[in-house]
Amino acid sequence: MDCEWALVELSTAHAVALRMRHADARDEEIATALGIPPDGVAVLLELAQAKLAAVLAEESGDARASAAALVRASADGQPYPGAPHSRGPHGG
Repeated sequence: MDCEWALVELSTAHAVALRMRHADARDEEIATALGIPPDGVAVLLELAQAKLAAVLAEESGDARASAAALVRASADGQPYPGAPHSRGPHGG
């Protein structure tokens, strides 16, 4: 994962969820690892992606991009930077 350095800025749950999804874990596996209901994984990943995008934009020194990244990621569920693909809201 090429943005590993930025994951340390996230909560443990967000970082674990992003790492697991990047490793192709299904929603049920992520939920079990984090002790949350499987139907909460999609929202958790959306928030984690938004926060990661904001960290990456902030590091680049662009506060506007940071704010825009949070809005975009939470609005359309775009994958986090460096992700090879997205599995969709239900891991499939």
